Amino acid sequence: MNIYENRKDKRSIQCSYCYEEGHNKRHCPKLKAQYLANKDWNRHSPTPPVGVSADMFPVPYQRFWSDNRAIDCFRNHFDYAKEVHGEKPTGTVPPRPRRKSKCGFCGSEDHNRRNCFTMQSFVKVLEETNQAYRELFYDHVIDGLGLGVGAFVEYGYANSMGQIDPEHVSQGLITTFDLDSFGIGNIFGSWSDYRTNTNIQIDGQTSRGHRSGGFLTKHLCSEREFPETLAVSVDWWSTAIGKVIAPAPTKPSKEWFLGQSPAFDWVVKKRSLQALHSEYWAIIKRYHPDGDELYDKWYALAYKR
Repeated sequence: MNIYENRKDKRSIQCSYCYEEGHNKRHCPKLKAQYLANKDWNRHSPTPPVGVSADMFPVPYQRFWSDNRAIDCFRNHFDYAKEVHGEKPTGTVPPRPRRKSKCGFCGSEDHNRRNCFTMQSFVKVLEETNQAYRELFYDHVIDGLGLGVGAFVEYGYANSMGQIDPEHVSQGLITTFDLDSFGIGNIFGSWSDYRTNTNIQIDGQTSRGHRSGGFLTKHLCSEREFPETLAVSVDWWSTAIGKVIAPAPTKPSKEWFLGQSPAFDWVVKKRSLQALHSEYWAIIKRYHPDGDELYDKWYALAYKR
């Protein structure tokens, strides 16, 4: 899952004022210097502020942005700069009342994320949904079609309709078929934090599309009623398997396959129930055995309806 695989990546901060990386607008040295040089300037005045030009932007931006863009940017940030860098009133300022803490997941004021029963219950729903999806995958793909390490398949470059050009068909042996990579995370787009890339190799090569755009032809999926997310979609051009010539010589037990589960604890770690419900509701509704009932329940919890 992308959210787990990228957990150690540090995202660079970019200033929304000068667009330089490494700081935000509160600590922007250019905004502070420009405000102090123009603190008596009237933001509604047609007279341009002193020292504000396109040079404040990174070099690539300077090719497209003019001095007028820089002045408009300063004008829009003037009140903010005055609040942050202007003279503070003298005297004792009464402390702001401290707001009562809330659970970052469900919003309750009675507990925090560490002991949130709602969050624990949602993790269980995700695990059950993933297990239901994997059971469908096992029945149709591993047991029904015979895909796995050692399967001999016919494959080719699929067009936008998910069909292989008959003149460009190849045959090969599946050398990698990562069983842990199959689950509801495959349904998300490749840009999503919740995406899990499938890992399939034919003759030792990872073909384009096996990691994002499906790996079976549409005909093969519709013929056997496979989950449509396994098929090459009209939005992708990629390598797809169109026929299994010889099934894999061995297959895992269904009990073992259904016992594997991704780290859904990472999914809920820094996300709210509302955010996760908007991402997962369609998947839960479709694949969980009690999907319709759960949708209504979690919608009410997420939006306090």
